[in-house]
Amino acid sequence: MTRHTILTTVHNRPGALSRTMTQLDNAGVAFATLAVGRTAALDALRMTLAVDAGAASRVVQQLGEMVDVIEAIDMSAAMRLERRPGAAFHGDFREQADGAPHEVAA
Repeated sequence: MTRHTILTTVHNRPGALSRTMTQLDNAGVAFATLAVGRTAALDALRMTLAVDAGAASRVVQQLGEMVDVIEAIDMSAAMRLERRPGAAFHGDFREQADGAPHEVAA
């Protein structure tokens, strides 16, 4: 199954990450992968989630409604590169969560 990568920025304050994860768990979100780390600003955490493509828009919407979440973006949908006239390279350079190249329907 195709997976989407969701980048989420969460406030770095006591309990914020725990509340966010609990809300996602209560909503029945299943992750293929999850990584969390500090951002350069140190007042925010970056969560990178891989979820099934069918659930990605629902997960982004749910994250957007959470108080502790600053931003949530479905990178698999946002990073599509379009063909430009005269460009040497074009296409879609996304990768799936498992590292396999993303296949684009012609």
